[in-house]
Amino acid sequence: MDRQRALQLALSKQFFQGQELERKRIAVNLHDGLGQNLIVIKNQLRLIAEAIPSTHEDKQKLVALEGIVTQAIDEVRRIINDLRPWHLDQLGITRAIKSMLEFAASTSRIDFAAHVEDIDSLFTKDAEIHIYRIVQEGINNILKHSQATEAVVVIMIQDDHLRISIRDNGKGFIVPNVEESMIKGIGHGLGTIAERVRILGGQWKIESAPGAGTRLSIEIPLNKNQSRYGGEIENIDRR
Repeated sequence: MDRQRALQLALSKQFFQGQELERKRIAVNLHDGLGQNLIVIKNQLRLIAEAIPSTHEDKQKLVALEGIVTQAIDEVRRIINDLRPWHLDQLGITRAIKSMLEFAASTSRIDFAAHVEDIDSLFTKDAEIHIYRIVQEGINNILKHSQATEAVVVIMIQDDHLRISIRDNGKGFIVPNVEESMIKGIGHGLGTIAERVRILGGQWKIESAPGAGTRLSIEIPLNKNQSRYGGEIENIDRR
């Protein structure tokens, strides 16, 4: 059984590593191809609009078209960031997670509060990607399924473990039904979360009931003497 489980974990690691490589490849292609072409189109539209007298009937059409292209550029950037968040590579996992939460707060009607301790340099790059994707999936579940008005995310180091808590006051669900759907490969992305946590040698628990919101709790072990201490939970600016 141990050998079978070890093989399963090895296959899961290979799957997720391949998935991240493909995401990175697509993100680079979108940035260097479609993203750059849209920027060229936007600049050309602006130059044409500036060359046309303000009284010309096509002036406003060009300005409106430039606005549509700008929206398309922003959407491409959002997709690229979902595929491969640049914060994760350039600023570290702590800033990447905070940026993700700030974006979720600014683009939804849910009031997010968060306490995220500095966890930079505590994990390998592969582990950081798993942790980022775990939090990302948890936030996406709230945005897509919960119908919540409030959510709280806590990420902290305690007792030589990374502890992640993601909870909301949404509609909730019957947990056994979700567990059955996970076995079938569907169900709120929890199967993916569970497998990533297992790869990291951790444990996870989902608590929910109809009308009672949902809480996702995760523990990931650290090496000894790597604990840090943080501050208070703070509301996230919606700017």
